[in-house]
Amino acid sequence: MNNTPYVYAYARVSTEMQAESLEGQIDEMIAGAEDIAENIEGDFIRCRADSLSAVEVPYSERQEFKKLLIELREGDHLVVRQLDRIDRDPRRILEAIHFFHKRGVVLHSLSKGTEPFDVEADEQDYDRMMLEAWFSRKQIAYIRERTRPAMAAHKANGLPVSTYRYGWKRKSLPRGPKQRRNTIWVPCERERQQIRRIVARHDAGESMVQIAQEFDERRLLTAEHRPWGKKRPCNGRLNVNRFYRVYQVYKQHGENWDAY
Repeated sequence: MNNTPYVYAYARVSTEMQAESLEGQIDEMIAGAEDIAENIEGDFIRCRADSLSAVEVPYSERQEFKKLLIELREGDHLVVRQLDRIDRDPRRILEAIHFFHKRGVVLHSLSKGTEPFDVEADEQDYDRMMLEAWFSRKQIAYIRERTRPAMAAHKANGLPVSTYRYGWKRKSLPRGPKQRRNTIWVPCERERQQIRRIVARHDAGESMVQIAQEFDERRLLTAEHRPWGKKRPCNGRLNVNRFYRVYQVYKQHGENWDAY
């Protein structure tokens, strides 16, 4: 009988349109799971991922998560970025946590480091997590209610839905006293060159993590003077979601910057 603990990871985004975000999340999960496997002298097996809304589809009905429930055995470890990746409903999160606890599966949330999540020992963290899950669910409903009319109006007028345009930068227009700030989008050749470099290097076989590390070392900034990849406070790793996002947009639109 093999007594070596196995380490699994799970990633989730809400829609298929977030594919680039999912890839970045999977990279983060694999790196975190491998660190945990090394610390416990176990073996990292795989990272499973779903592209389904946790509000609409509970964890027990997601295809990849159901496979995890079958694979996990007593003494194994499961790694997620945050507990809301399992589910958004606080009651279902509680149900999942107790299910894993009863089966003997050790749960890790990278939002609090690589230490295992213990329901009994971390009562304060558990209460805070439940409140965050409840507020997160309410916030999603509120954001959807407020943004749907604006998104529909933008689509009807042929305007980009996103509040940020890659390859462009905002320029403030002159304004008089007591007037609201008004801006327009103007081309940013510096950021466009950076995007072309990201695409070319990734197509040549480099991982987004390698590209992000090089951008971070050189302190390259976007047109909005922000870092391309911020380091996550939970583990110090770079967030590569922006790199995947611009890669996907460039592959879709190419040099047609007006479509960005």
